[in-house]
Amino acid sequence: MESEINTRQSNKRKRDYYDPRTLKGDELFLDRLIGVLNKDKRFEDEPFKSYIFKWTMEKMEEHLREKFPHLKPKLKAHIEWVKERLKTIYEIVYDMQNQSGFGWDDEKKMIKVDSDEVWNEYVKRNPRATDYRNTPIPLFDKLARVFGKYHASGKELAN
Repeated sequence: MESEINTRQSNKRKRDYYDPRTLKGDELFLDRLIGVLNKDKRFEDEPFKSYIFKWTMEKMEEHLREKFPHLKPKLKAHIEWVKERLKTIYEIVYDMQNQSGFGWDDEKKMIKVDSDEVWNEYVKRNPRATDYRNTPIPLFDKLARVFGKYHASGKELAN
């Protein structure tokens, strides 16, 4: 029983972890968001504010409804879940990048840590980061394009 509970808790925690099995779907999701942004030139130099994000998500939902009509009832909830999961990944990695003792390996697309002590202290304060040591985040540049301007400005991200 205890083992089952630990497994469920571990699986719940791992949902935020960058799972290679979802990589292709995540990349398509981010590419679609970026594509909508790039298509509308009025947003090109403007920060990715909440109303722009909401508009982009609506356009993306329209596109997916056309492509997958059988998903209509669950589509909005699924899009929201994917968005929140990817935003969480971005926030965790972004936060680590901006801590003393951490860096970013752009070639490997992963966090670098100066020492085990630095890592252990950070993970004590931020347990969601546990799985991100030595883990490539190959879509980080795309995550930064979509979620980065919110994070940097301290503004909320539209739901």
